[in-house]
Amino acid sequence: MRRSSLVIVVLLVVIALSVSVWAVAIPRDDNNDMPVIPKNPVTPLTPSRNSTGSNTTTFGNVTVDYIDVGQGDSELITTPDNKTILIDTGPPSAKSQEIAFLRAHTGGVIDDLVLTHPDADHIGNAVAVLDSFNIKAIYYPGYLGTTQTYDDLMTKAQQENCPFFNNTQVHAGDYLNWSSAVTFRVMAINAHANDSNDASIVLRMTEGSVSFLFEGDASSAVEDQMVAAFGTGMEAQILKVGHHGSSYSTSDVFLNDVAPKVGVIEVGADNTYGHPTNATLDRLAAHDVAIYRTDLNGTVRISSNGTRYSIAVERGWSSNVTPTQPTASSALINEVESNPAGNDIGAEWVELYNPTNSSVDLGGWTITAQHSTGHSCAIAPGTTMAAHGYYVVTFPEQFLDNTGEVVVLYNAGQTDLDRTPALNDPANDGMTWQRMPNGTDSNTASDWQFSAGTVGGQN
Repeated sequence: MRRSSLVIVVLLVVIALSVSVWAVAIPRDDNNDMPVIPKNPVTPLTPSRNSTGSNTTTFGNVTVDYIDVGQGDSELITTPDNKTILIDTGPPSAKSQEIAFLRAHTGGVIDDLVLTHPDADHIGNAVAVLDSFNIKAIYYPGYLGTTQTYDDLMTKAQQENCPFFNNTQVHAGDYLNWSSAVTFRVMAINAHANDSNDASIVLRMTEGSVSFLFEGDASSAVEDQMVAAFGTGMEAQILKVGHHGSSYSTSDVFLNDVAPKVGVIEVGADNTYGHPTNATLDRLAAHDVAIYRTDLNGTVRISSNGTRYSIAVERGWSSNVTPTQPTASSALINEVESNPAGNDIGAEWVELYNPTNSSVDLGGWTITAQHSTGHSCAIAPGTTMAAHGYYVVTFPEQFLDNTGEVVVLYNAGQTDLDRTPALNDPANDGMTWQRMPNGTDSNTASDWQFSAGTVGGQN
């Protein structure tokens, strides 16, 4: 099997409108000594409040890097039309890592710099970023900070020859014209919040049928406001978990509407805050969210071609991928063999199970190997699986990885029906993972209800 140093999973991202932003001087507001938005920018910041964003249907590759900056946040987005958006800059302690990463991945230009709120673990390297790169526009909630880090940022922003946008022109529900290929929508922004965390700019990015949600440090109070305003309109396969996984964010009500498949927690190892908390990890697990953490996985990269997404990490795998338990409404992945005994170059197989009382038409369904290759295997038209029956798909050539493979089942409409945990099987023992009877990986051959002898057809 292919052993990759990075983990790969399939992803879909937000569609936005294109915009040209020309450099203008930043005036100051004598009442609060802050930079303010120019009264008449050369091009509108957003379409109308009721716009749905771009109608673009041709997708390319969009990439999001959740940069490992320790106890802080920084996400770099690169769109299919080569726009770069940086959300937050991490803490001052990660200055060298942040600048080095951005130099390696931006070509010296950042089209839009979003500073979600004034806490130092989010804006700590903003001045260094402004010094080191060509920044075309800055977005900030307008919340008045009280620290030297904030004051230094405002002074530097005053000196920069680029637009500075805040809550005067940016409102919850607005679409941002940052890209002709990806849609960006503001889900929350509050210059008058009770604390700096709840001032956070929250963004939703969509391309095709998959979305990303970037939550900053918004608390459950802000989540409740977004649920009331947008409901399932916040749905996103990929969630940047709020406030480093603290217990004050990522509520059950919020997770119900967002319905994420993957959660990325940006957090420092052995931090003094106890992030992420067990309460938040438990809530994510209860919602079957695969968790990636920068303290465990390093920088996490999620890429999408508009129909699939892939996840790559510097080290380790997801710390929690809970497979769906059998229900009466879907077919499931029942067993996987990625490393057959005595044969490490093929003859792998995936067995499906139908828990329903009706036969299932499998024609056009696909099984995808998300870590090793991202390749998919399509099931032939006319293939059916009997009620409470099983169907085995075999791969005569290398398809699955021994280390960190995630197997995903899609129906003909490309709905993600089921996925395995990240699987590891170095043993060449004919057993990688089974769902039944105990739903977990088993090292006891007698626990396996269906063996390699069933390979090749329905049983």
